[in-house]
Amino acid sequence: MTTHTIDNASYYRRTATAKRVFVYDYVRSRGDIGFVFDVGCNNGIMSYPLHKELGKKVLGIDLSGSLSLPGDYEFRREDIVTMREVIMNDCTLFLSLYHHILGNQGIDVADDVFYRLLLRTRYLIFDSGNLSETKRQKYSWYPAQKQHFNNEKDLLDHFGLPYEVIGTWDVARGRRSVVVFKNESFATSVIVLQKLKRKNGSRYASQGLFPYDEKIDHEWDRTIFHKLRLGSKTFFAKKHVDGECQTILMNRNETELKKTIHAYNNLDPELLIKFYGWSDEYGLIFEWVDNMKYIKKMRYAIGDVMFKDVDLVEVDGQEKIIDFHW
Repeated sequence: MTTHTIDNASYYRRTATAKRVFVYDYVRSRGDIGFVFDVGCNNGIMSYPLHKELGKKVLGIDLSGSLSLPGDYEFRREDIVTMREVIMNDCTLFLSLYHHILGNQGIDVADDVFYRLLLRTRYLIFDSGNLSETKRQKYSWYPAQKQHFNNEKDLLDHFGLPYEVIGTWDVARGRRSVVVFKNESFATSVIVLQKLKRKNGSRYASQGLFPYDEKIDHEWDRTIFHKLRLGSKTFFAKKHVDGECQTILMNRNETELKKTIHAYNNLDPELLIKFYGWSDEYGLIFEWVDNMKYIKKMRYAIGDVMFKDVDLVEVDGQEKIIDFHW
């Protein structure tokens, strides 16, 4: 099954005026928003004014191939569910799309898209069709959503994150909220299941990760790892955190983030563990996998970029490469 665009153009012409104002006013109020990523952009009605009137860089994606878009609107035909490219940005619009993904492909896929978008932006502006919209009871997403939630609040709360309501509007005999989730709230909302480190020295690399024991701090590598839980997802986090000056630490983390993005934008996904994005508190965020076996450390070239230190591992019998840094 395919993933829908956000409703349709005529629907937006009829009903989206209030929502467009909520989004516009919020983006205008934030001085740290320069790049807006519009997921399921349809004809650009929500994000084009952010480019034309506020001077923001805007990129819209949509699965539909028959849209009426402004000539100066940057657009790519993509399905966010299967999209490979990692696009880090300041503000993502994820509007009127979550419920379609849930209805077509299930809650696990819909939630996976949500967390992937959250961890690649500062602000995630979100709304979703919900069960108050009784005029939509015959739509395919409605019974699917009814299996998981009693109302819109249940839907919004299940992500496990605080959110700010920036507006509400009437639709299909119901009421829908436009809310903002912030990337920074990931760090204050996750449950830390484990804190892990490696032992010092390359000869210990094959031994993997160990629960961190502060009593023997001198034996540990300077990188810290976490097993985290939020909502329906378990994450693996990695960040360089101690033992060096702040500038060096910042550069190391920024370099590894850039190289990780380069790798994920250019390699076959089958070679990789799922990458969600970045948290200032916890660093690089990946899916948590069990049954990982270390094979070896090696050099790996991707185009003209040489990774001098990449780990080859085995996950459930399949070889994958991880740890893209200098």
